[in-house]
Amino acid sequence: MNSTNKNFFSIGIILVAIFMRSMDAVTSGENKPLRDKQEALAWFVKTGECKKCDLSGLDLRQAIQAIRANANIAQINLKNANLCSTDMRDTDLSKANLSKTQLSGARLDGTKLQDAKLDGAWGERVNFDGANLSGASLQPVWLRNSSMVGAQCIGTKFGKKRITVKG
Repeated sequence: MNSTNKNFFSIGIILVAIFMRSMDAVTSGENKPLRDKQEALAWFVKTGECKKCDLSGLDLRQAIQAIRANANIAQINLKNANLCSTDMRDTDLSKANLSKTQLSGARLDGTKLQDAKLDGAWGERVNFDGANLSGASLQPVWLRNSSMVGAQCIGTKFGKKRITVKG
């Protein structure tokens, strides 16, 4: 790892620690709804789960790296989340639950999505170029003006349900 990557990673870890500390104060013993994107991001980093949360417009690459480094989190769950315009390029979302997510403008190019669940996901201008969707479930999805150039789809479950890819 060169010095630039070390600095990038260190800054990411510091931000994650700050978010986690702020999240502890908000959620300790209470089931309050998340008030803003920063709280949602902190909860996501802490638990690997962010159902129905709004993470739109955020760069989630460092958060996903931090979650994957946490051995206590088995699977990422973003069911029903708003992931519009998020940057998740080159991350590992294998076995993640992305069912019914809003993906308009999301960057998923080069992302590992093996065995991920994207049932009911939808969006426009979603970039899956070079992504690995092997074994993933996309039954049904709605993607308009989206790209899957060079995506691996070995064993991808398109099933009997409808998939719509326009572009």
